Amino acid sequence: MPLVHNNVSEDVSFRRVLNVAGWTGSPVYFVHVSAKEGIQAIGESRAKGMPVYGETLHNYCCFNSENYKEENGMKYHTYPSLKSEEDRLSLWNGIVQGGLSTMATDEYCTSWEVKIAGRTVSDVTGGHNGAETRMGITFSEGVSKRGMSLPRFVDVTSANAAKIMGLYPRKGVIAPGSDADIVLIDPSIKK
Repeated sequence: MPLVHNNVSEDVSFRRVLNVAGWTGSPVYFVHVSAKEGIQAIGESRAKGMPVYGETLHNYCCFNSENYKEENGMKYHTYPSLKSEEDRLSLWNGIVQGGLSTMATDEYCTSWEVKIAGRTVSDVTGGHNGAETRMGITFSEGVSKRGMSLPRFVDVTSANAAKIMGLYPRKGVIAPGSDADIVLIDPSIKK
């Protein structure tokens, strides 16, 4: 499965889109960044002043292509496929250090039977839960384990998306006049 939408295809496709964006001056928001090459292409374009943003999903940050080898390993699959451990660590670095803009979700839940039924690219079902787990995983793995600052946590889970999509300051900030979409996290609770 890691050969489906592999590192080379992510690199080539991102750079092709970025070339067109450079010619037209269009902003770009890449969804489902899954490889270190995608982060690198985004970073190079941002260094040139281009309005380029990238999101990843928590499953790309928590699992790698070795997980496919487990019994019922297709339960991890989504599109594009999971990549190497090096890519997984690069994605966390991008979230913590600023190479990626958002930790997003791809809410497409399926039953257990459907999820593990496929074995090839033609019959495997992607998708996973996201909305329920994204904040907790990003906090525990990003803030608690990797030292992500709390302001950066707010950026990658809320503020950046609101700014990129033109919803800030109605969304993405706790301030007078803004929507009161608030999440409370108590890091002292262990489960």
